[in-house]
Amino acid sequence: MLEFFSPDYTQDLNGKIYSFRQFMDGVSALKATLRSSTVVFTSVVASGETIAEIHVVDATKNDGSRLRFKVIAFQTLEDGRIRKAEEVNCPL
Repeated sequence: MLEFFSPDYTQDLNGKIYSFRQFMDGVSALKATLRSSTVVFTSVVASGETIAEIHVVDATKNDGSRLRFKVIAFQTLEDGRIRKAEEVNCPL
């Protein structure tokens, strides 16, 4: 994952700050609960070292229940890798 993310990566997710390690632990924990998922990017704008994007996640959990949410994100790049992300997740 370090090919995409800086080792100094931080994520502000709905107002809570996560380090790179916390982010990776969260991704691993979420993936363990999912049977399948898709991500559809609906808007992407990039300028300089900033990417603004909106994507929708549709997932099926191992128990068959569904998750669907929209993510609105601003990401800051440094040396070609994401160093900071500010995200808001909204259930759909």
